[in-house]
Amino acid sequence: MPPAGAGPDPAAAEVEDAGCERCGSAERLLLRRCPPWAWQRCSRCGHVYLAPRPPARAHARLLRAALSERVPEIEAAERREAPARRRWIEELRAGCPAGARVLEIGSRFGFLLADLRAAEFDAAGIEPSPIGCRFAERWLGVRPECVQAEEWEGPAGAFDVVLADEALERVCDLERVLTLARAWLRPSGRILVRWRVPLPAAADAPLRRRAFTTRTLDEALRAHGFADVDTQEDAWWKAARSGWTCARRP
Repeated sequence: MPPAGAGPDPAAAEVEDAGCERCGSAERLLLRRCPPWAWQRCSRCGHVYLAPRPPARAHARLLRAALSERVPEIEAAERREAPARRRWIEELRAGCPAGARVLEIGSRFGFLLADLRAAEFDAAGIEPSPIGCRFAERWLGVRPECVQAEEWEGPAGAFDVVLADEALERVCDLERVLTLARAWLRPSGRILVRWRVPLPAAADAPLRRRAFTTRTLDEALRAHGFADVDTQEDAWWKAARSGWTCARRP
């Protein structure tokens, strides 16, 4: 889910322009302006991405500062995430034995990580926000690694499942994270991804560097060696939907 709090001030961030991160094309269609940012669709491959956007170092600072320490906002985040957390547990129980090793990319406050541990999964997490990591350790008894996914030196072939709940939209380097996710999985391990549309408002835009559709996420996963990609779309209304995508490391 989106981070709790009002979000970072877009005017305080540095700005860079860039072409499509997937295919490199500079040809694009403007979808929405949220100054100083704008959402674009690549004319060549259809990938939706933010341009202009914060450069990598500025984006890392935004992620570290994204979560709120205010208790009402943390409680609101817990309530908002509860239905998705229940579905994650159901999905994993249906496809994995108790004790399966699960890695969560983007643990935020640690609510799902704690639920995974309570459900007897051997779960670990990665979260760039020190605020989220401190809350998870102090109040939930779980300790995500406080690091960006691109920088985590996790063990190769160690996990049965890598899951990302609206986290791949926010990583700075999608190509590297997908490469690492495949390396972290054992053979036949699975990556599970939840994504959503529509495009976020201006306050959330710099945190999210891209938006997925069924097709573009399928193509990104297959390009990084994943197979058997399958998506279940949850359509709410015509302009807003979310999807749950599963793929397997051969």
